[in-house]
Amino acid sequence: MEMGSSIPLWQPLTIAFVLGWVAAASSFRLSKRARALTQPCITRRVLAGTPTILCLQRAQHGFLDWMFSMISCIVSVPFYTGFLPIVYWSGHRKLARQMTLLIAFCDYIGNSIKDIVSAPRPISPPVRRVNATEEEKENSMEYGFPSSHCLNTVCLLGYFSHYFLTQDPKASDAIVAIVMALLSFFIVLIGIGRMYLGMHSLIDVVAGIIFGVLLLALWLTVHEHVDGFITTGHNGMVIIRMHSLNQKNAPYQPVQSEKFNILTLTTYTSEYHIYCICIVFLPFLVLVAVTYFWASLSFLLCFAYPTPEFPTPSFQYHTAFNGVAFGLVSGIQQTHLHSQPENIQILFSSELSIGVFLGRLLVGIPTILVTKICSKAVAQKLLPLVCNTLSIPITSSCYVPELKGRSKGKPSGHLARRVGFGRQEAYNVDTGIRFLQYAGLSWSAVVLVPAFFSLLRL
Repeated sequence: MEMGSSIPLWQPLTIAFVLGWVAAASSFRLSKRARALTQPCITRRVLAGTPTILCLQRAQHGFLDWMFSMISCIVSVPFYTGFLPIVYWSGHRKLARQMTLLIAFCDYIGNSIKDIVSAPRPISPPVRRVNATEEEKENSMEYGFPSSHCLNTVCLLGYFSHYFLTQDPKASDAIVAIVMALLSFFIVLIGIGRMYLGMHSLIDVVAGIIFGVLLLALWLTVHEHVDGFITTGHNGMVIIRMHSLNQKNAPYQPVQSEKFNILTLTTYTSEYHIYCICIVFLPFLVLVAVTYFWASLSFLLCFAYPTPEFPTPSFQYHTAFNGVAFGLVSGIQQTHLHSQPENIQILFSSELSIGVFLGRLLVGIPTILVTKICSKAVAQKLLPLVCNTLSIPITSSCYVPELKGRSKGKPSGHLARRVGFGRQEAYNVDTGIRFLQYAGLSWSAVVLVPAFFSLLRL
C-alpha cells in the first residue's frame, strides 16, 4: 500500500506569504515605515474631530451613557464567548462557524491596522470619556484608528443578514430593504455611540465602516470555500493506492468514496478489507491535514502581528480570537465528518423546542466556562514546564507570577519582536496560555457540550 498527499497550491503559498511578511517586516521595519507615513495625518484628523465629539456630548445624560455602553458590549470578548456557542447549539452551525472565523479575521486585521498606525484616541480632557465597564476601560488603552466596534458590527451584522436572506430565496425586495435599513441604522448608532462615549473620533468611525465593508465583501467571496475546507477538507487531497502483493497481474477496480470525496482508492477486489480499514481511518487523516495547517497558520500569525509604538491590549484580543478559531476548526474536524446535516435540530422546530434549548444553555454555558478555567490551569503548568525543558527563555505579564520581570527587553508581549536575530529575549508565555484557554473553550462548545446533549437527550 502506498500513501501520498497532494496539497493544493494555496496552502503552501499562504504559509510562504506569512513567513515572507515576518522576514520582510523584521528586516525592513515595515511597521515603523507605514506608521511614519500614516500616523501624523490621522492624528491631525483625530484632533480636528474634537469639536464634533464635544457637540455630541452636550446631550450628556445618564441614560445615554448606559445605553451606548451596553450597545458597545455587543462586540466584546464576553459577548462572543456566550453568543456564538448559543448560535451553534441552536442548530445554525454553519452560521456559528462562519461568524466565529469572520470575527477572528476582522479582529486580526483591525487590530493590526490599529497597532501599525498607532493613532491616539480623542484627547481627554476636553473630551469626556465614559468607561462604564471594565471591558471599556481596557479598550480605552488601545489605539483608536480604525474603530473595531464599527468594523466588527458591519461584518457580523452584514453576514448575519446575508445568511438569513439567502436562506429564503423568495424574500421580497421590501424585506431586503427593511433589513438593510435596520442594519444601516444600527451601524450609525454604534458609530455615534462610540463618539459620544469619547472613545473614537469621526475619522475612526468612518474608517471602521469602510474597512468593515471591504472585509465583508472579501469574506463573502471565500466563505463557502473556507467552510468546505474546515468541514470536509475538500480543498486538500489524500490519495491512497493499495497494491496486491500476491496478485501483481490481477485486474483492479477503482473505488471512489461517496461520503468523503477527498479520497480516491484504487484496490484489488480481493483486498476489500484494506479498503474498509482506510475508510475507518479517513476522518483521522482529514483531521490531521486541516488541523495541522490551521495550527501552523495560527502560530505564524502571532509572529506576523505588528508591534505598536507602545504596548496595548490589542495583541491579547487577537490571541484570544485566534485560539477560538483554532479550537473551532479542530473541534469541527472531529465531529463534522461523523454528523449528518439532516439530523441537526433547529431552534423553533418540532425537534428542538424552547424548553429543550434552555436546557442546553443551562448545560452548555457552565461547561464551556469550566473548560476555559481548566484549560488555563493546565496551560499555566504545562507551558512553563515544556519551555524550561527545551531551554526556551520565558516571562509572564500576569498568568505566572514567579516568571514576572525576567525579560530584559521591552515588555510588549508580541512574539514578532521577541525573536530578533542573535537576541535572547524571553518569550511571553501568557500568549500561549491565552491561546490555549480560548481554544479549549471553543473546542468544548463544538465537541464536549454536544456530547453532553446526546447523553442527556437534549
